[in-house]
Amino acid sequence: MGFRHSEETKTKMSLASKGKPKSPEHKEALRLAAIKKYQNGFVCYVKKKWKENPNFLRGENNGNWKGNISEQAVKHRMRGGLLWKKWRESIFERDNYRCLDCGKGGYLEPHHIIPLRVNMKKSFDINNGITLCRPCHKKTVGKELELARTYFSLIQVQA
Repeated sequence: MGFRHSEETKTKMSLASKGKPKSPEHKEALRLAAIKKYQNGFVCYVKKKWKENPNFLRGENNGNWKGNISEQAVKHRMRGGLLWKKWRESIFERDNYRCLDCGKGGYLEPHHIIPLRVNMKKSFDINNGITLCRPCHKKTVGKELELARTYFSLIQVQA
């Protein structure tokens, strides 16, 4: 079971969520404003645009567009697979289970030197991976291509 609120608390929460009681005049003003907005405002604009082009709010035209989700889904599925686990383990073993950036242990993460968004073909290439601790891995976000030469040289020293 969970925590149960008292009846008094339930009443207070209900009143707080409902707001102050509205007078009939206020309700009528709100109704008229909604009608006016519907007739003259954004709703009519959307209807007009929709008739011209039914896809105007779909895909990249939508304000909530986050890019190609299918690519993200592929990466997500890939990370749970056997090849991913073997790639990760082989990188950790090669780097002696320590961060090659700062030299510490702790929570280690595998890092793709050439990001997957640039080249998916190098997903499981052992020479495209490096072991980093979480703080060092967070520092690489957005700077992957700038740090690539440095990380490739660190791997060459390891070998």
